[in-house]
Amino acid sequence: MTPAAPDPGHDAGFSLVETVIAMVLLALVALAVLPLVLEVTRASATGVRLATASRLVAEQMEAKRAVPNTICDDRNGAVVVTTPDPRGGAFETRTDIDGQCPGAGVVEYDVWVVHTTAPGKRIAAATTRLAMDGS
Repeated sequence: MTPAAPDPGHDAGFSLVETVIAMVLLALVALAVLPLVLEVTRASATGVRLATASRLVAEQMEAKRAVPNTICDDRNGAVVVTTPDPRGGAFETRTDIDGQCPGAGVVEYDVWVVHTTAPGKRIAAATTRLAMDGS
């Protein structure tokens, strides 16, 4: 038995109109999803920036807790550490103290991190009290 010959008036593929309609529908779906992708990307970058700033604050706090008598130069928003940001700009770890320094007693030590793209906005901050022994 031989197979039936194809009908010359009937094409089994997609027509140009069907292909254009499929492309338009795909473009509409892509346009609907694009704002979501952009928002997720922005939120991810913000999360990475916040995590980095929090880590820098914690590192500075631990360094000063280990050797508290070294904080006397960290006054009035002094920039203690500048850390480059691979996404552009840099993180600045800033500090301030409230209390008698040098001297014996308890001193409040403030640490915060700003980004050079928005220097007035603190990304992460913490305060601790350190006991100074007067040396």
